[in-house]
Amino acid sequence: MKDMQATDPKIEEIEALLHRVERKYAQDPLFNEVCALAALCLLARSGETSANPATMKSVFERSGISGAQLEAIVEALGSHWREYGELIGRYSEDDLVDLFEKRYVRLIREKVQCSPSMDALSLKLLSVKAGESCLDICAGAGFFVNEAWMSMSRLARSGESVDLVGVEFNTDLARYAALLSAIRGTGHLVITRSGPVSRRGLIDSRTSPLREGGGPERAGGSTPRRTCQVHFA
Repeated sequence: MKDMQATDPKIEEIEALLHRVERKYAQDPLFNEVCALAALCLLARSGETSANPATMKSVFERSGISGAQLEAIVEALGSHWREYGELIGRYSEDDLVDLFEKRYVRLIREKVQCSPSMDALSLKLLSVKAGESCLDICAGAGFFVNEAWMSMSRLARSGESVDLVGVEFNTDLARYAALLSAIRGTGHLVITRSGPVSRRGLIDSRTSPLREGGGPERAGGSTPRRTCQVHFA
């Protein structure tokens, strides 16, 4: 990773293009911009150079993002993905991750009200080690789980497992967690449900780590709670 304090004209150029495109398609373009940045990063990582929307979808599928998250990303970018053709293959994965870390991490944290100092304090207090398991029951945008995974992976010896799970009930936050892990390459996100699929298809029951069929029902036959699980392994 490059010096985070350095000024890089390439960062400014990529950011300006993301702003220019996405402000035409969304009132609050942050999610769209992060989707586009994740797609460009995954394309750079895979060596793909096509601006075809099917290629964009394919690289997200191979990244391990769940069907529900993939649907939200395709909905955000599918109609105008070709506008990013001039960026594909033009910048390295390092350039794109650099932009994310320097600009978008702060914006996402502000949007979801997630303090980096709280994550740092939690990491220090819990002192999770490779070979141990950790559950974050209110994972939010996945920053703690991501950073714990990176810290544990650096310290892990060959053959040691790194097992962290974050559970988040808010699908908007879980989307950011999926994109965060895609850009940083730290793992994958699975959204599972124990209720009916929403109109926009944001909840997916096809792969549920909770139980076959999508999760336990509430007592008394009432509508089950929807559950999102972020699993980095």
